[in-house]
Amino acid sequence: MDLERLLALLRSRSLYLCRLDHLRDPWEGLWPTTVLGSIRSELGGCAPGSVDNILKFFNKMPKAFFVSCWHDNPFESAAFWDQYGNSRGFAIKSTIGRLKNSSRSEMQFFIGRVQYIDYGSPEPMSTFNTLRPAFLKRKSFEHEREVRVLHWELPFIEKQLDWSIAKERYDLPVELDALMESVYISPVSPTWLLDPIRELLRRFDLSNVQVLRSELYDRGVE
Repeated sequence: MDLERLLALLRSRSLYLCRLDHLRDPWEGLWPTTVLGSIRSELGGCAPGSVDNILKFFNKMPKAFFVSCWHDNPFESAAFWDQYGNSRGFAIKSTIGRLKNSSRSEMQFFIGRVQYIDYGSPEPMSTFNTLRPAFLKRKSFEHEREVRVLHWELPFIEKQLDWSIAKERYDLPVELDALMESVYISPVSPTWLLDPIRELLRRFDLSNVQVLRSELYDRGVE
């Protein structure tokens, strides 16, 4: 993340959950067409209008999925530093256990690893689950090794489903000292940046969170 997002996290003490249809990939949160074809076949005996309404519902579901995205890797990713960080970029190190235990909200959420599949191949209907599309991505994104925190909520008003009132985002309140194991600054950042970031965390009562500079490009480090 950049400095602005780090400051927003520290100030709000909340994880920003982005609505899936706001992400770049147009397939986010959608079933592959092979699955929709299987659904249409399974419901072949129903009225055509009913089948169309069900498929339209599935195509609207990304508006009901809200996610915080994490990279699952025991090692640093040079590609991710280039993609999401610059000379003032930051990375937060955490664990699944910390994610679970840091929540300060009654809001229900799920944590799961994204599965990367070939959207042109049949998806077994035995794996059919309403939330599953939120944890599916195409093989082209496999390098992301993504873990997602997911909240889902259908936009009802007076017991009627109304997609026009779907929320743009959710914020999941968290205990930052429980969430954050350490904060890394970009491997191309100057070493003098360490002390200002440590001071910044102290101002938010996070002096116990370790601040480190990535050694990705340092000589002598394998």
